[in-house]
Amino acid sequence: MSAQDSTTVTQGESITVIADFNMPLAEIAWHANGFQHPWCNNEDTCEFESDQATTMKVQVKIKSEIQDTTGGFLGGRFAGFFPGEESQLLRETISLTWEEEETTSETTSDTSTTSTTSTADKRFVAVGDGGVASYSDDDGVTWTVANHNRGQMYSLVYAASKFVAVGRSGYGNYSMDGINWASADHNNGNMYGVAYGNGRFVAVGISGVASYSTGGISWTTSNHNNGNMYGIAYGNGRFVAVGNGGVSSYSTDGISWTTANHNNGNIYAVTYGNGRFVAVGESGLGTYSTDGISWTTANHNNGNIRAIAYGNGRFVAVGHGGLGTYSTDGISWTTANHNNGDMRAVTYGNGRFVAVGSVGRASYSTDGISWTTANHNNGVMAGVAYVDF
Repeated sequence: MSAQDSTTVTQGESITVIADFNMPLAEIAWHANGFQHPWCNNEDTCEFESDQATTMKVQVKIKSEIQDTTGGFLGGRFAGFFPGEESQLLRETISLTWEEEETTSETTSDTSTTSTTSTADKRFVAVGDGGVASYSDDDGVTWTVANHNRGQMYSLVYAASKFVAVGRSGYGNYSMDGINWASADHNNGNMYGVAYGNGRFVAVGISGVASYSTGGISWTTSNHNNGNMYGIAYGNGRFVAVGNGGVSSYSTDGISWTTANHNNGNIYAVTYGNGRFVAVGESGLGTYSTDGISWTTANHNNGNIRAIAYGNGRFVAVGHGGLGTYSTDGISWTTANHNNGDMRAVTYGNGRFVAVGSVGRASYSTDGISWTTANHNNGVMAGVAYVDF
């Protein structure tokens, strides 16, 4: 379609707009509330994706030899093209009207961007080091590569209709479906944990850093200033973060933090379930709290555990060297090793626990006791989350 046409656009659908501006200008940018703002520098096609709960993708295909352009924007329900000062061409627009969402799978020609969506109604998604990501639509049994290509991601959560990942060196990502990813950097050092609650995403990391975001895309710094935090959970009206050296902190809003140390060595992960926060760590260490302020030691005594989740009436934790353990109350623990190398993340969804880790490893279990190997075969994964679309 050309720049002055109108069309009806389905949420999640891709359309191509040919900008026949026959002018010596260079860049097309899109500016609007709720949309990414990538630049198309001398590219044939560019794709832009909404960061809101529903997704619209618009491709801009440059017909003529464009060398420079000062702008264009996608706002409200229309797209506008604005030639630069060197061109006398008047503004041209296209109208875009929303329809009900449909799930489709599309592949464009060699000169355009490929976008893929799935008809799955549930999905496990894992992210990790070196830009790797994978997803599973069959309860963690088989996995498909869908790399985010954005450095090292250490934690993942699904909330507010999107997957949000945080990681090293200020990097962050988000995805509506776990397949197509966009950058959303927090720009605040190394983040190792992210959680959602009280209408916002909150991430914590080492050297006292923390950030929050209402949409998981634009982030604001709100440092906890309490050492190295590796895990965070939301429950009982507050965020609780835990870390090594006995440190922990809590916050009702993810902005203002209060120190409430657990004083139990190096703790790497925390979750909320059954009316309490339960945290686990290295060398058999564990601790629990009903409010995230006062903590009680409840060691699991099963080596180095790196991740914990709650589901099906129990806490399930996994770790290095095939280790695993479970508890109905977070106090008394029973060993139930997964025997599949080093696991770094675990979550619960659709009636099962799914764990992911290093060197392509993954396992699943309906009860957290008996585990089945189902490797993702895609590098080192450090975060996993589930969605029921």
